[in-house]
Amino acid sequence: MINLSKMIKKPKETVNNSKKGFEQGLKTSAISGLALSLIISLQLIYLNLITLTQTLPIATTGILIGLIGPAMSAVSVHPLIYYFNGKNYEHTYKCFAFLTPHSLIGSIPGINILGLPALFALQINALKQVHELEWGKAILAATMPGIGLTIIGIAVLLGIQIYTPFL
Repeated sequence: MINLSKMIKKPKETVNNSKKGFEQGLKTSAISGLALSLIISLQLIYLNLITLTQTLPIATTGILIGLIGPAMSAVSVHPLIYYFNGKNYEHTYKCFAFLTPHSLIGSIPGINILGLPALFALQINALKQVHELEWGKAILAATMPGIGLTIIGIAVLLGIQIYTPFL
């Protein structure tokens, strides 16, 4: 496993010193997804919204989300990183996968409002340091997929309203 505090302080060193390939990132993000799903399951059990038997499907879903989330983030961000002369996709993936444990903050009510923007800032910092980008390019690479998807979503909603006024 990776040193989580070192990933925050020295992401470039952490990524460069990790094993080649995706195995370490996959393990880190799968374990984080499992932990996140168990925390959420406990909260739902406490609120009497699910029973203990429903925890297994939620845990499985958490592992899958833990595996798919960093990969999707890296796939959406890496084209701009590549355009800005960044390093290979493996480094981009590791930036997201190694920061997945920090997303557990998002499952704590009240703290998640501050924790998720902080996680986003950590991801931007990791992309900046690992790929040796300027701040503006790292911020642009991290935010453009979200902005693009928001614009597409708005266009789809407007299209639905224009072409189906009866809804």
